[in-house]
Amino acid sequence: MRLFIGRFWSFRPEHLPFITFARAVYRDSLLADSAAGDRIAMVVTRKESVIPQNRGRLLGMAEIGAHPVDTADVVDSAAMTPREWLGGEPRCPKGIPMLRAWRFLQPPAVPVVIDAALPQTTGGPAILLTAKQATQITAFPYEAVPLRQSRWLLNGIPWAKDGTRRGDASGSAARPAETEQGEVLVLRFGSRDVWRIGNSFDPRRNIEAMNRDIPWSVTQERWVILYRRPISSEADALVCEMKLMELLMQHRIAGGFFACSATTIERVWNETLAATRIVWTKGGIAAS
Repeated sequence: MRLFIGRFWSFRPEHLPFITFARAVYRDSLLADSAAGDRIAMVVTRKESVIPQNRGRLLGMAEIGAHPVDTADVVDSAAMTPREWLGGEPRCPKGIPMLRAWRFLQPPAVPVVIDAALPQTTGGPAILLTAKQATQITAFPYEAVPLRQSRWLLNGIPWAKDGTRRGDASGSAARPAETEQGEVLVLRFGSRDVWRIGNSFDPRRNIEAMNRDIPWSVTQERWVILYRRPISSEADALVCEMKLMELLMQHRIAGGFFACSATTIERVWNETLAATRIVWTKGGIAAS
């Protein structure tokens, strides 16, 4: 899981379960750069806010869907406030569905370094945070938020171009995050020293999606799980993933992908398990 961040007019997933943008290019850029399980932290605009003290603060996070939508086609107009309209049209007319959402319990200020790098445009481009920056954001207390059942979500999530779906948004955030259980994963591509770090609540689906476009008959290689560890909560899974990525930063080639020796991966994995004070569930390290 990687974390992006952007500025938005509001964060009301109970009413508007969409990440909305002022221009299609901003939306399409995030879709191109993100992958299944990635999230975006949402900073409310400084220009105006229903609650003035929240201006410019982090309100929540959302898991990024896989499909572009037009805001006017998918939202319930009655759920939109006057400030979310401009000239009879949605102020941010392009969107991406939220698959899950989380609200920060006490909206924190954006860390100074991140705030300085973040474009000022509301509904503008999102930026990808480093592993260290993402850890800063996810360290703030947050809780899961139920998503509004819009007519688009109730009709079902369409298939992505790779033949998969990015989750099922219907009620996926209705349970508290601390009751969810996932796994931290280290994946290897065939016998090569190329690795993928991540956490997932459906590893099989994620692996199938990653391997779908790889021609097995030609390469005889695919992504496999080398190490995996069940973790008792979603927040702890994210902490562990970010720690792994931080220790491997010098070997990073793109996103959550790394190139290093198997010895290095094993050492970092064991160091992370030893250093991270989290509750592990039964299962331990498993190879596949």
